[in-house]
Amino acid sequence: LLLVFSTVFLSDFFGAAALDSNTPVSDLPFNLGMRLAVEKVAQEARPCDEIWVEPGPQTYMYYLFLTRYPPRTFQQAAKEIGSSKDGWVSIPWFDNVRFGVPGRDKITGSPKVECQGQVGRIFFVSHTIPTGPEWKELAATRRRDGEAVWRGLVRAP
Repeated sequence: LLLVFSTVFLSDFFGAAALDSNTPVSDLPFNLGMRLAVEKVAQEARPCDEIWVEPGPQTYMYYLFLTRYPPRTFQQAAKEIGSSKDGWVSIPWFDNVRFGVPGRDKITGSPKVECQGQVGRIFFVSHTIPTGPEWKELAATRRRDGEAVWRGLVRAP
């Protein structure tokens, strides 16, 4: 048993990094490479811009952690907290952040008072969703073969 465990553990430990493998992007761990795109988008976005993050398992937790979002601010900003079919907490949006795909998902949030009447930019942190030429890439984590794992994109209104 020790020999089997050691063989499996050591081969995985000293094996190729996930970004160097030929594993399809959709099969990689969801948060692998997400930090670069999320940080760049959060850095570039202004308060009246919309930030969309491709949904996945508890995506809001990754966003909060990677941006170091203040817990008290999140608790005050999370307006629609409900549960999904499987009983997990579901947070479709808070503040100017939406967890969905722009243009496909209809997630509306209350605009900030200071942003009413203003049209902001739309940012999208994308993992596997293809986008069109209207999107400009700000940052991306890529595998060795050049395929994007996570991308931070912006589209002017």
